Amino acid sequence: MPVYDAVAEIYSLVAYICPARRPLRVTVEHGVPGWTYRFKHQPTCGWSPSIDSQQTLDILGATHTSEMPFVFSHLRVLPPPNGSCEMNADEQRISSALVNAWTSMATQGNPGGP
Repeated sequence: MPVYDAVAEIYSLVAYICPARRPLRVTVEHGVPGWTYRFKHQPTCGWSPSIDSQQTLDILGATHTSEMPFVFSHLRVLPPPNGSCEMNADEQRISSALVNAWTSMATQGNPGGP
């Protein structure tokens, strides 16, 4: 594993993964179902006006907030407000799965449905 990837993985564990899992573990220990996910897809389009080049996407990789266009099905005219990028067919499927999981979680309390 390249040094940059190792550092990024360690940072992800310290800043995001472990802090998310601690309360999840306590929740489950008290009999309350809990879920989390890890988004590891590097988008082909920027999701913020400041993320407007392939070079920036390559540096960021699958970073915190990169799932937002997928969760909200905002897959065209990226980066906003007037971009010309559109997510590809695989990314549209990823978005559909995330929208379904989040909608199911909101309406049924379970990301996988009943």
